[in-house]
Amino acid sequence: MFEKFMTEGVTTPYMMALCRASLDVRAGVLSLNEAANIYNVDPEIINQFNIDLVGYDIIQKKRG
Repeated sequence: MFEKFMTEGVTTPYMMALCRASLDVRAGVLSLNEAANIYNVDPEIINQFNIDLVGYDIIQKKRG
């Protein structure tokens, strides 16, 4: 999903929900399961999105 986000952007309602869920989980506002229920996104997809996002950030910092 992260690759799709990076190539297509946040244009679909699902991608917007995934991004918002990811942000809320990373900020500690919601637990993974709470975010999954509120935004109707699979918790595994949120988790993988966050893992990919961290990996992307690490690569960008090394290039930096």
